[in-house]
Amino acid sequence: MPASAIQWIRPREAWWLNRRLSQPHALLPELYRGLAIRIETAALATSTQDLFARLEAAEAMLRLDPGIRPTPFRGALVSEAELTLLRRIEDVVRLGRVRRIERDRIVLDHGCVPTDETTLHVHCAAAGLARPALRPIFEPGRVTVQPMSLAYACYQFAMLGVVEATVDSDDEKDRLCPPIQYWDADTDYLSALLASVASAPARAAHPALTAWMKSTRLNPLSGLALHADNPIVIEARERIER
Repeated sequence: MPASAIQWIRPREAWWLNRRLSQPHALLPELYRGLAIRIETAALATSTQDLFARLEAAEAMLRLDPGIRPTPFRGALVSEAELTLLRRIEDVVRLGRVRRIERDRIVLDHGCVPTDETTLHVHCAAAGLARPALRPIFEPGRVTVQPMSLAYACYQFAMLGVVEATVDSDDEKDRLCPPIQYWDADTDYLSALLASVASAPARAAHPALTAWMKSTRLNPLSGLALHADNPIVIEARERIER
């Protein structure tokens, strides 16, 4: 379907992570550079708004409309090529959330737009990730799967299985894996990034976990040693250390 035939209803703009700085394997040096950018900008920023401005200037964060500053952040990925295609859609409606679709109109929070029975409506606005109250991941007779770092769900949830299998006490398991809520707003990005950085040293000091992290293909940073001489990796490591 041509972009000119698409009408896009967007209640709010959102920040997207740049896919180029988030892909492992062949693009591992760029992923490591993206990690350096996120740590460096968090260290230098003076506010949430300043942080996202720095991330955008470094191309680590992207937004659809340069004229609208988003506040939601749900961890979605987009490539620069995909964003170029999305920006071809010119018929964008910003009247709040859709309340109902009738035969001849779409009813939103702040108005209506016409439609008809021959139009295909695609709903892509669901939150997707629930945000219940946090509880310890490991309790006697119970494991409550919750995130403990930003992104790479397969890797971190597999790690929970390794912790369950190799660590004896629930208290020690919870020390290694403190939970965080799924991210929804730009301020949630800060708490998720802090949790990712703060809890990593404890897991890295655990021999069984370290051995697994070095060997599993789920670890997005596995194989980084193979790129040790890459100038991108060298620069990123120096930025992280600073």
